[in-house]
Amino acid sequence: MLSRLTCLFRFLMPLFVFALPAKAAQVHLDNGDRITGEVIAIEDGTLVLETGYSGRVKIDTDQIEQLDNMDERVARHWEEAEGSMPPQSDRDARERKTSGQAEEKAEDESPWSGSLEIDLAAVEGTNARQEYLVDMENSWAVEDDRLVLNVDVRHERTKGDTLVDKQHVATAYNRYLSERFFVAPGVQYRRDSVADLERRITTVLQAGYDVFDSDQQSLTVQAGPGYRRERIEDDGMYEDYLATWGGRYNRRLYNLVEGVSFFHEQSGSTDVYGDTGRLLFEMDTGLRYKIFGDLYLAGIMELGLDSDPRGSADQFERTLRLRLGYKW
Repeated sequence: MLSRLTCLFRFLMPLFVFALPAKAAQVHLDNGDRITGEVIAIEDGTLVLETGYSGRVKIDTDQIEQLDNMDERVARHWEEAEGSMPPQSDRDARERKTSGQAEEKAEDESPWSGSLEIDLAAVEGTNARQEYLVDMENSWAVEDDRLVLNVDVRHERTKGDTLVDKQHVATAYNRYLSERFFVAPGVQYRRDSVADLERRITTVLQAGYDVFDSDQQSLTVQAGPGYRRERIEDDGMYEDYLATWGGRYNRRLYNLVEGVSFFHEQSGSTDVYGDTGRLLFEMDTGLRYKIFGDLYLAGIMELGLDSDPRGSADQFERTLRLRLGYKW
């Protein structure tokens, strides 16, 4: 009887051993994290760990500070892996080098960027004229926020060869509240002696959203309330409360033509107080071609609409431009 029990015990013992759960090891990472699970393999500088909450994970052995609660098999493989790992001093030196390169790159990246464009164009409208344009845009990045300043100066010549001027200055501050959502208070100033516009000052408070932003393409939309105050020569002062909107889209076409990108920008406003319902709309669409370095050539079609023009302004303007630009 005893011999039968002994044989039965010897037969069932391996089953009990395999039924026991595998010993869980605890991995201490160099960033302070701890991961617990069953060590599946240690090979080629990688530790494979089976966890009960994240499934199977792979960990670079260079990131492991300590491995606890190991069985004999795991301990043996871990000693072999440690023997093939570079000394701690070499790893520290490599980490310092990588950190130093990242800091150097961050120092090289200036928070200031901008562009300067010049061109000569013919404007189609009631007052046919030639324009000499200088457009400059600068932006300053403050962490994730951005301050944008745009200056647009146009010297115009009418049929009677009389030199006139058109000036536009705009500034806006994009304050990001999350990774994609931002608020953008801004102020714009415009003057156009051809249209008898002595000055037009517009303030806006818009909310914006980056729909997507990648190396290949980007799209930003924004909208919000505004207030406009303008003075027309020999016609007095006007005040308007507005609903405003804008959008900007850029896409690289390098898969079609090397160095070419497409862009589209638009902005508009409509009166929300009173019975005029005046609509102002501007749109720029075109292609940029990178000549070399940061120098580029841009072909642009500009559209301007004023549904209720004041003074001598045109209701509709269409302009084709060829600009030479430089970005920094």
